[in-house]
Amino acid sequence: PTLTYTATPTASMTATPTPTSSATTTETDTPTPTATALSTATIIPSVTVTHTPVPTPTDVYAYVAGFTLVNAETDTDIRPLVDGDVISLAGTGTDQLSIRANIVPQSVGSVVFDYNGTIRYRVENVYPYTLGGNNGSDYHPWVSSLGEHVLWALPYEGADGNGAAGVGAGLRFTVVEAIIPTPTALTDTVVDVPTSPPVQPVIHWPRHDSGTAYRIVVHNDQQSIIMDQIYAPEAVCTAGTCAVTINAPNIWGLVNDDYMLWIGIEQDAEWQWPPDPIPFSVDIPSAAAPTNITVDAGYLIGWQYDPNTYWVEIWIGNDGWQHQEWSDAFTCTEDHCTLALEITPPAGTYQIWMRAWGPGGVSQSIDNGWVQGPDVSQPMVTPTAPVIPRPLTP
Repeated sequence: PTLTYTATPTASMTATPTPTSSATTTETDTPTPTATALSTATIIPSVTVTHTPVPTPTDVYAYVAGFTLVNAETDTDIRPLVDGDVISLAGTGTDQLSIRANIVPQSVGSVVFDYNGTIRYRVENVYPYTLGGNNGSDYHPWVSSLGEHVLWALPYEGADGNGAAGVGAGLRFTVVEAIIPTPTALTDTVVDVPTSPPVQPVIHWPRHDSGTAYRIVVHNDQQSIIMDQIYAPEAVCTAGTCAVTINAPNIWGLVNDDYMLWIGIEQDAEWQWPPDPIPFSVDIPSAAAPTNITVDAGYLIGWQYDPNTYWVEIWIGNDGWQHQEWSDAFTCTEDHCTLALEITPPAGTYQIWMRAWGPGGVSQSIDNGWVQGPDVSQPMVTPTAPVIPRPLTP
């Protein structure tokens, strides 16, 4: 940010909502502002940012040398945080984060943080000086929201933001769920998509000797991130070929949808991305509607085996009692499956309805996938398709 310090009773700090690619710090020869002046400082939305080195002050009490993004779960540094940075929660692997202000000298009387326009958002009296607070080396997470944020830190000679002030620093950064890459890198990539469950596609690409790491990002048409992982070449490559399996979020694998794959290469500490993603689709048959439904006296329900059925829903009831359940705990032989009901119904006459689920979706029928089985005795009521929470809706 472009900062101007004067001897007047107020100091102004400016920060633009849309930073440019530049950040410079300007200091005048006027006296260092007092604690009183800075306590009434106003933040005006307007900053020019350059990435030129900030000159080290030699005639001030202390100064902010930079900021570090910290994993508050493991209490370890992630990386330096610079103006215009983007923090990807998927990339960091946690939303338990904190930011540390790095002061020269390391220990000062206190550091005051202004955050998103809130003056004295947090005051830290003991090193490390963090936005979320800490107990020694145990960092506490700072509660952040998605979107753009502005942070300013200023060291003081005394505790609680009192005494002589040093030279502060600020930055603007953005928090996102995940970074969908936008561009220059891998070609000859192949995605092998299985045609039956579980659908766990395997990505193959040629090894690049100059790459120090690979980053795999997979998202669907709705921009929902399915995978965002970084791999060392020695972990996924043999000879001249690399391969990674896309880990799906459920036992079925990826559900029917259109997907985009990005593979980035880390070269000279910079990620290189291809100009366009690699598209692929999953399109496997839906579960078949149950057929040859049987019910024995012990309420063991049977039906014709279908390789695309992973869950079944069963409704049993009459005009005075009903029960509904869904399960994947059925057993199958070569051509027949069976499932025992979780409960034994009271004496009466019942109808039974059933439908099946799989990675390709729910079974198809004129009744939203439901198929009527044999009555336990005589029919008493024709149920409509039950309204229930879907077990694992694709």
